[in-house]
Amino acid sequence: MHELEICYICKKEITEDRANCAYCNTPYHKKELNNWIKRFKKCPRCGRELKEFVIM
Repeated sequence: MHELEICYICKKEITEDRANCAYCNTPYHKKELNNWIKRFKKCPRCGRELKEFVIM
């Protein structure tokens, strides 16, 4: 069975355009994470500085 992945920022299911924090592997929608990084420069979950993320 497929496990649901929920975006940590918007709390909606991720069905495509997934991105993960390179440090804590938290799943996000790519667009949500890009917008977050532009404003805050840090992962909303682990707080590490994000210069990159992993696109799955």
